[in-house]
Amino acid sequence: MTSDTMESDVLLARGGDDAAFRRLVDRCSRMVCSIAFAIVRNVHASEDVAQEVFLAAWENLGKLRNPASFLPWLRQVTRNQAHVWRREHAREFTDDAALLAAVDARPSPADDAIAAEEQRLARSARRHSRRRA
Repeated sequence: MTSDTMESDVLLARGGDDAAFRRLVDRCSRMVCSIAFAIVRNVHASEDVAQEVFLAAWENLGKLRNPASFLPWLRQVTRNQAHVWRREHAREFTDDAALLAAVDARPSPADDAIAAEEQRLARSARRHSRRRA
């Protein structure tokens, strides 16, 4: 799809042409998901953000003055929506950090058993090597 075709689709979509808007979505969905993923760091969340972006684009396409500016405009809408998602879900990130901090740092019983066995084997090896010397 050339930039002229894209501009044509922007104008058609602005006039309510669903098929033209679908072509724009098809052409831009990877870019939108990639930008969203770079910000939210979650595949499913980036897909949710992309849906919000395309909904916002459909609703606000009439405000876009220059159809040639569609891609930069869409990228900025994506960044804005992704940052909104991050703010709305900030507690989830905080909760994850709190969970990691709350994890008991002491070794598990299995770790203790392995460490004890390693120490026993090391002592045995040292005794064995002293006898040979």
